[in-house]
Amino acid sequence: MSESEQIDAFQVFLRIQRARAAKGPLSLVRLNDAEGTMLGYPRFTNRDDVNAHMYVWFGTRSGARSSRWQRRIYMSSRLKRLGRFTRTWPEREVLALADGLKHAVATADVVGLPLKKHVEASPQMAAVEKSLTAFRLTGESTALTSAAVHRFLNSALLYRPMLKDADFVGVVSSRDVVEKLRRLFGAGEIRWYPTRAEPDCPNDVAMPHWPDGFNRIRETLEVPYPGALFLVGAGICGKIYCQWIKERGGVAVDIGSMFDSWAGVGRTGSPVRNLDVYERYPRIGRTEAMVRYNTIAEALNDGVRVDAGAGYVADLPEYW
Repeated sequence: MSESEQIDAFQVFLRIQRARAAKGPLSLVRLNDAEGTMLGYPRFTNRDDVNAHMYVWFGTRSGARSSRWQRRIYMSSRLKRLGRFTRTWPEREVLALADGLKHAVATADVVGLPLKKHVEASPQMAAVEKSLTAFRLTGESTALTSAAVHRFLNSALLYRPMLKDADFVGVVSSRDVVEKLRRLFGAGEIRWYPTRAEPDCPNDVAMPHWPDGFNRIRETLEVPYPGALFLVGAGICGKIYCQWIKERGGVAVDIGSMFDSWAGVGRTGSPVRNLDVYERYPRIGRTEAMVRYNTIAEALNDGVRVDAGAGYVADLPEYW
């Protein structure tokens, strides 16, 4: 799966906008090491690796919060084998998540893949490609892009034309960014489906994300009309939420940890992550946006470069 075969963030943006205009469904999901671990289980990855990610995502099976010291001990590659905190997640639940993730990827329209340099450095990243091939999760109709597409959409300020004056935006996230999105982009109704955050960066949601919060979203998630836009950032479960949104007629875009940055949690200083850029650039032309995109991609040695002479460029707005 060569990076040269991937579409860039501008092409992803156009696919999202076309689906919305046609009032048709779409799902975009991104895959990194955590997803590789679950997709590959039990064929390409082991239960120790799965346990590590489950613990980071959800803490203990009881939903009790753990200390930073416990998490650091648990994530130690040397101590994972001791099995600490690993017996709280039944095998049936792990397999349910793994199977749900496979189905979410198989039904997605756009799939973000880890960079080659990351695949070469991480067995869990490598498990993404192995799993996609072994389980036939992507086909000719699946568009492939970078797993960093959520950052590249931000670097080109493409969330602005996506969200600007939208009558409805659904948000599935542990972070409350409703007022920020409304202030910056003038969106009308923003419906937030809150989830409990990872234990390392907690929020005020008491209900454990898995399985309680997961099941609550399954029951309450409502797509108000065909083509309604949803931004999703909910870890491993978020990929499945994207599938549900598509099944219910909506357009689901997995932007992951971008919500953390927008809320001022975690990695906030990067030029491809913060919301301040929209205030610094109240208007940008497509040529300038492409130059900015390529400059940042080159500086970070990350992502597919864009060609300002590509045929699809004429379909982009001249300014946004």
